[in-house]
Amino acid sequence: MTLSARLALSRGTFSLDVEFTVPTGTVLALLGPNGSGKSTVLGSLAGLLPVAAADVTLADRRLAGPGLDLAPHARRIGLLSQDALLFPHLSAVDNVAFAPRSAGQSRVRAREIAAQWLTEVDAAEFAKRRPGQLSGGQQQRVAIARALASAPELLLLDEPFAALDVDSAPAIRGLLRRVLRDGPTTVLVTHDPLDALALADHVAVLAEGRIVERGPTREVLGAPRTAFTARIAGLNLVAGVAVAEGLRTASGEVVTGLLSPDTVLDEAAVAVFEPSAVAVYPHDGAHEGSPRNTVETTVAGLEPHGPVIRLRVAGGPPWASGLSADLTPAAVADLALEPGSPVTLSVKAAMVAVHPAVD
Repeated sequence: MTLSARLALSRGTFSLDVEFTVPTGTVLALLGPNGSGKSTVLGSLAGLLPVAAADVTLADRRLAGPGLDLAPHARRIGLLSQDALLFPHLSAVDNVAFAPRSAGQSRVRAREIAAQWLTEVDAAEFAKRRPGQLSGGQQQRVAIARALASAPELLLLDEPFAALDVDSAPAIRGLLRRVLRDGPTTVLVTHDPLDALALADHVAVLAEGRIVERGPTREVLGAPRTAFTARIAGLNLVAGVAVAEGLRTASGEVVTGLLSPDTVLDEAAVAVFEPSAVAVYPHDGAHEGSPRNTVETTVAGLEPHGPVIRLRVAGGPPWASGLSADLTPAAVADLALEPGSPVTLSVKAAMVAVHPAVD
């Protein structure tokens, strides 16, 4: 069921104006900082928020438009939030059966559907338990089953892993990946790029109520064009103007790199490179090889990042402040790095990709 949506609304000083399409059976991830409008989009699609101007079509049905605003229960939409929101007085099977019952199924048929979905989400053994007898991960499995048991034409996922612990989240993410493979058209709101990479076919990045980046998930996260997208993708991004050598920053320095085919000289652009591409030396140390990009700066922080230590810097030229580099724990120890240590960063030009910036 293809979703086509144009939504516009104002709430106080915030305004939303977005337009997007989600092809049948695919997943669109909405990314963006807090307050960018992600949850507002979901609430508008679900019919939970009044929209000043809307045109929402799901397959051949219009859900909202001039003179039309279907009630939430008439939209055939499933909504799953970060909190399971199960009925505390009902068993797991009755919680799931509530959805098909609300859609008009008989009690017997609704329980059959509920049992099928509890099996699908590996929660059949919890069928007779009430929510208070379930862990957070188990409750979320039941909530997923309930969201899908009414056979929604559109599924809305609002930070579905945010309330889960680090052990439960990967299992639930894998579960959703499996059930969404042949599932309904889906819009996912998340802050975690791993959720987008694991579940979404396409990504749209929101900022201040507008879509500023969109495209296939791996392309957007692999070549970000805004600072926010670069940050959640774990990449370094430097803004400036494209020049033949790479990128000229606002303060006049040139970051040497490789221009993408769609980059236009003398127009706004960004230079993007991975933290693993950044070499770190003592402030007065000798550089290995012949890196084109070097900068003297200061360690601002060190934090574990999987098997490596992520170093963040501050100071030096404005464009370098906030850059990050990934080092092994042994390298951090050998260099005796700590906050305040002066260092020199270097990045080979071949590791820097220059792309057009978002308009």
